[in-house]
Amino acid sequence: MKSALREFLAQLAWPPFAPDLPLAALQRRYELPTSRYVEIDGLGVHVSEEGQGPPLVLVHGLVSSLHTWNGWARELSDSFRVIRFDLPGFGLTGPHPKGLYDADTQVAFFERLRIALGLEKMYLAGNSLGGFVSWLYALRHPERVEKLILIDPVAYAQDVLPFIKLLSLPGSAYLGRRLNPSRSVARGVIDVFGDPKKVPADAVRRYQELSLRPGNRAALVAFCRIMMKMHAKNPYEAEIPNLKVPTLLMWGALDRWIPPRHVPLWQRDVPGLQVKLYEGVGHVPMEEEPELTATDARAFLQS
Repeated sequence: MKSALREFLAQLAWPPFAPDLPLAALQRRYELPTSRYVEIDGLGVHVSEEGQGPPLVLVHGLVSSLHTWNGWARELSDSFRVIRFDLPGFGLTGPHPKGLYDADTQVAFFERLRIALGLEKMYLAGNSLGGFVSWLYALRHPERVEKLILIDPVAYAQDVLPFIKLLSLPGSAYLGRRLNPSRSVARGVIDVFGDPKKVPADAVRRYQELSLRPGNRAALVAFCRIMMKMHAKNPYEAEIPNLKVPTLLMWGALDRWIPPRHVPLWQRDVPGLQVKLYEGVGHVPMEEEPELTATDARAFLQS
């Protein structure tokens, strides 16, 4: 609780509160030339597609957006139809109209998106929260996933990050929708990289501004409360040994958010699992080392 209090006090740098940023302005700044919107569950889901070939769907993590996959899209669109999107509550997609962010709702949303995109089968890759959505989707719909890549995925019990504790406190729903997240977001972006010098010049501003998309702060509070309930025991964890899709696990050896001690748990539960451990890399290997990780992904998917 003390760390959560320190996080709260850190937020009180002037100005302590910030208004939402206009959606139109964020769209002008962060839409890609390949961006479009797909209507799912009353949401205009921000989607980007590049390249030709078998579909490779990429799912981002907490407080992130489809931009975290820029490097992979650049490296892999020569051989794959690279599809990435902003999850409900993040990026330009914005909040779920009913405020639903539990795991089963996420998987059902992803299945409806698959149908809307006309995908029969796909390669699937996910990072962090997106990794959780990806492996759970592969368990529920194994016939749709040819191969699976998990990058530092949420799965097993772990310590809770201070900002998740903060946004789970009583009164956080009110404050969380109004607090200025810029300082903690900047610190978080730096923290997910093993080497802070590799943080892209525009990444901090992008993470900060997209967190101020109308509705995204309230969605983050909802996500944090769900994750707080799951930290001691993920109720879906017992299903991991049922994962039969060929899987590559990528992990940053310096991940401070989900430690690499989880790798042996995955190896225990998923026989035949392939593993790539990246020395000196943090929680987002595909963003910190896009060329190296994309090369490893290509070798796995084309093998």
